[in-house]
Amino acid sequence: MSPRPAAGTPGGRPAWRLWQEWTSAWISADPALIQRGRPQVSTVPHVASPQRTTARAVIDHDLHPPDEVRQFRMPWAGVLRFDEQVFVAQVRYGEVVLRHYAFSGHWFKVNCTTDLNGRFVETTASGDAPPFTFNCDIATPMLRRAGAVYAVDLCLDVLVRDDGRSYGVHDQAEFDAAIERGWLSRREADGARAGLQELTAMIDTGSLVPFLSRACPFGRTPAPEALPLQRVPVTDIPALQAGLRPSW
Repeated sequence: MSPRPAAGTPGGRPAWRLWQEWTSAWISADPALIQRGRPQVSTVPHVASPQRTTARAVIDHDLHPPDEVRQFRMPWAGVLRFDEQVFVAQVRYGEVVLRHYAFSGHWFKVNCTTDLNGRFVETTASGDAPPFTFNCDIATPMLRRAGAVYAVDLCLDVLVRDDGRSYGVHDQAEFDAAIERGWLSRREADGARAGLQELTAMIDTGSLVPFLSRACPFGRTPAPEALPLQRVPVTDIPALQAGLRPSW
């Protein structure tokens, strides 16, 4: 699928960026916005690491350069895997489940939508953005510390249809601007390009869904209701500050 121009929103931001805010404004149970996808029939065991903290949720810190950190609190009931290599968790918005994959060994993260039975569904954003099931964020490798994970959003997004093969690459101009302004290091810029190349090669060969399934199979699994997003300045999160974060 050829890349399409960014769909406008009242705030002037691409519609698919709302995904990263995990609001339910357009992840809706409205049948007009959700298309039933390919069935995933297995029932998946809960495979979260037993090394839990006393916290009630895993906090996913996502830096959007230059200085906004978005904190997503993932209730333990929805954590499917949490170890040094992979973090997988999911939450529910009405009848739609949003599953999140993060990796310590790859320069990307993957979010996907299913119904309550684990079947892929496509969501439709406002404007010109195409429908998609997988929203892949090019990002720094996951950093795990105790009951939290950290990463830097590197601007580039890959939106993939429910067939796992049709896709578009978006926000190249935003990526270029972040480099020019010094918001990303040279290492992060190189990692983003390598991550994009790895991810698109995976999609082109039909390997995306098998790759995700190996990390954590799709199927009927616990999906608690999503908790509100929180925003904090990067000055509050030293692990993500320029010059201090491991990816810098």
